[in-house]
Amino acid sequence: MYRRIWIYVAAGLATILVSGWRMNLSIFFPYLMNYYEIDSVTSIALFATISSGIAVFSSSFLGVLYDRRGSSIPLFIGASTQFFSALIIWFMRYHPWSVAMWLWYVSGAIVGLGFPALMVSINPTIIRMFPTRPGIALAMVQSSNYLALTLWSPIIPRMVSLTDVFTATVLLSIATVAMMLLCAKIYSSLSPIYRPQQGRQSRLVIPKLFILILIPIFFIVISSTLLLQFIA
Repeated sequence: MYRRIWIYVAAGLATILVSGWRMNLSIFFPYLMNYYEIDSVTSIALFATISSGIAVFSSSFLGVLYDRRGSSIPLFIGASTQFFSALIIWFMRYHPWSVAMWLWYVSGAIVGLGFPALMVSINPTIIRMFPTRPGIALAMVQSSNYLALTLWSPIIPRMVSLTDVFTATVLLSIATVAMMLLCAKIYSSLSPIYRPQQGRQSRLVIPKLFILILIPIFFIVISSTLLLQFIA
């Protein structure tokens, strides 16, 4: 059992490490600007605003799904969104920016729908492995995030120089999909935290206060998006 715990931990940390290239997404912006001959980064950076705004809402539902069904299903969802996002980005190369821009934004929206599954599933699973030492467990997760930032910063420019910005993004996405699917398979043996029982009190719902908090966040995201679009 002790060895199995470390297999779960290693799988989760490796998945975070491989998927962590998305935290360096801004590295791709200058290459896209150069490819499409864009003077301002604002229209490209709108990708992050859209993705993050949607992730605010999808995270809560993926969290409920994790509690009910365990880690595997959210990770499968995350892997699927990564695949479709990469597919859309691949086809961007064949269009001018007036069209590719919308493909870029749709890709960001799809990423926002599923990518939060990575943290929603892996973080609590690793913490679950160390119930008496949650601080150490969380520190391991955060260390993997920081290591990903350090690792991918020099690798991404090298990949783009050897291929191109679209191919590099797709290759990294494929690696992410593979790791998320592998992690989902390994975590499939873990039982869900929440087990439905008889009675109304056993229902797992999202607190109303949390939903109310999301409403002003939604308007902040929308206003930021409109502002960025206006500036662009």
